Formats: sequence, C-alpha cells, structure tokens
Amino acid sequence: GNPDWYTPQVTHFDYDPAEAKRLLASMGWRDTDGDGVLEDESGHPIRFTMKTNSNNNMRVSMLNLIQHDLAKVGIDMVPASVEFNTLVTNVQRDLEYEAMLLGIQTGVPPDSPGMGQNTWRSRGTTHYWNVRQKHPETAVEARIDSLLDQNIGTLVPALQKSSWLGMQNLLNESCYFVWLPTQIFRLPVRNGFGNVMPSNMPHRLLWNIETVFARPAGGRR
Repeated sequence: GNPDWYTPQVTHFDYDPAEAKRLLASMGWRDTDGDGVLEDESGHPIRFTMKTNSNNNMRVSMLNLIQHDLAKVGIDMVPASVEFNTLVTNVQRDLEYEAMLLGIQTGVPPDSPGMGQNTWRSRGTTHYWNVRQKHPETAVEARIDSLLDQNIGTLVPALQKSSWLGMQNLLNESCYFVWLPTQIFRLPVRNGFGNVMPSNMPHRLLWNIETVFARPAGGRR
C-alpha cells in the first residue's frame, strides 16, 4: 500500500497446487484410503482447525476459501468462528489454537517497517511464531532482529530499504507468514476536493488531510 516500501523482487511463492502436492508427498504423506485427505506415515489424517473472529464476515468468508484451496491438495482444514474476546485470549494468553486468521494493521499514517516492531521483533507481543521468546530461538529470527535494528537506526532511505528487503526475504523464505490478497477499495469523493490520495491502508482518505484542499466554487475541477 505504501509504494516507498514496496519491492516486487522480494522472494515469494506463487499459487501452485502441483508443487504443493509434490512437497507434501516428499514428506511421506499419502491419501491411503482414497477419501481425499492425506495421511502421515502413521495413518493420521492431515487435519487442523483454523480460528477467526465470528463478527468479521470477511474473515469468515476467507476461512471458507482457504478451506477450499487446502482441500485441493489433500489437507483438511476445519474452520472455527469464535467470539472476538475468546480469540484474543487464545492467541495472547492460553494459546488454545492450532492456526489463526487475523489481520495486523499498519501505523497511521503508514511509515517505515520500524512501526511494526511488535510483529517483526522476536520478543514482540504480536510476534506470532515461536511465541513468548526472551531471546531469538532461531538464527533467522536473530537476523531479522538485527536487520530491524539497522532499519530503525538510520535515516538514509537506501539503507532502510535494503534492510527491509532483507527482512522480507527471510520472512518469506521461512514462511512465517502466509500473505493473503489485498482488498480493493473504491472511495467516493466529491470533485470539489483536491490532492486527495486514497490508500488501501487506514486512514484511507484522511492520512494526508493536512494537504487536502477545497476548490473555490466555480473553479477548475
């Protein structure tokens, strides 16, 4: 959403069911009983539950789409919609979940990756892999911590972008996140306003409100 930080060359994995099936087969997982669901070498079905908040219709719909896609490669994902407070307790306190569909907002106005330290840093409160670390549990996470320090420790744009690219590549190579589609927003604005620059990140119309102006009546539109 912020073109200053967007890097199309970042390491990524495209939608590829055939490659997914190959990787799963390489782990020894087979559909031995022909029910469409893979089993491990001990015969246990590859099945897990994914939770999201029941009051968010978009996420509930996304769960159904994810379930449909995973079924194509033999994985049985069971959607579970729960009340939001229960969800927060599960993800932050009792850890009673197998997988979770959530969203993490950017800073407002959106700026450098340093605004997301709670997520990227290994000891962050919204660092949802290898949770509750006092120190990095993996070499990759230690490297991401180091790159984040570099990112927030300089005001040189080229160095900030270089460290952020390194962070993105490590995050994607390790599959710490499964990135979901970005929404397309259509925002109606009267044509009497100038310098309106809609964004798909909050606040979608007001992030640059200090530079938005109203054109004089009868003026150029």
